[in-house]
Amino acid sequence: MSESRSKRQRQQNRHATVPRRATEIYDELIALVHGLPLPPNVPPGEWNIQKTKDVHAPAVAWGWLARITRSGQAAIHLENLGFGAETPPLTRSAIEHAIRLLWAADSGTAFIDVALLTKEQGLMKILDAQSDVWSFEKELADAMERHILEAGAADRSLGHLGHLRKIVDLNPEERGPLYMGWLIDTQDSHPSLASAQPYYTVTDGATARIQFEWEPRFSTAVHMKATLALIAGLHAYAKIVGATDRIEPLLDDIIRRLKARHLQKDAT
Repeated sequence: MSESRSKRQRQQNRHATVPRRATEIYDELIALVHGLPLPPNVPPGEWNIQKTKDVHAPAVAWGWLARITRSGQAAIHLENLGFGAETPPLTRSAIEHAIRLLWAADSGTAFIDVALLTKEQGLMKILDAQSDVWSFEKELADAMERHILEAGAADRSLGHLGHLRKIVDLNPEERGPLYMGWLIDTQDSHPSLASAQPYYTVTDGATARIQFEWEPRFSTAVHMKATLALIAGLHAYAKIVGATDRIEPLLDDIIRRLKARHLQKDAT
């Protein structure tokens, strides 16, 4: 076996031994997700825009919780393989969905209005980006136009809440810490100095030298970011489906053990 291949294998083996301990709690959280009740069906009756929101709200909330859960799982699996530095787009998405879900639990169906308006704005940007050089086929463009019309009945006074910071400001004590993690992951997810720094070292001296790295030098806390996002998501979703009394004591115990583990780590 070549030296580089042997080194790569050792690196993968080293990462593979970490998550056994680090992701025990995440596995517990996944079990809680699978044990939650699905949203109730909306009873039949006259169909109107409010009923449309009533139908979509619990379904979207479930979809967001699933995205939080699976994004965290994917990030942890990548970290296990030695790709922790490449996970910020996944943990950033999990955190953002968690913040949105926390607000959804307090907003009735208003978060559906905001989702519709955000979808409208996004599709309009896509259509406006067409040019003589490239454009969509008419069938696809027409489908986008139809989706844009879905936002016609949305409450446009809520449009400013499409900005994540506005959601955070409504409850900064609850959402502020998550938002700080989202900001850090945003730096690491987009082309920036932060996204490049894991892959090179500048050595100071009489002559500055740059050492290029293929495997990132920095340790990551992927499992912790994923865990905190999922705890927030579970808290919010349980509130939406009326399972708070059952879920909150279990989350409190998990948070207690997380804090104890953190204190134990600091003491060593």
